[in-house]
Amino acid sequence: MTNGHIASVERDLWPALRRHTQARIGLGRAGSGLPTQHRLELQAAHAAARDAVHSPFQPELVGALRGSRPCGCAVRHPIG
Repeated sequence: MTNGHIASVERDLWPALRRHTQARIGLGRAGSGLPTQHRLELQAAHAAARDAVHSPFQPELVGALRGSRPCGCAVRHPIG
């Protein structure tokens, strides 16, 4: 196998693997970092996750999003 053939096989493999995971795999490189588009997507996802962690918990919203599916948990309200 030539190096070009190996690179082609590896390039063709990433889309198939991405369908099975939410992980950011096989995105390519731009120097020592990610390509700009993927870097911006990562920063936006990180900001959204950080906002979600630091925002107040809204059990009513979670219940509405779950619909009639039971979650097997109880909500405890803080004292005060």
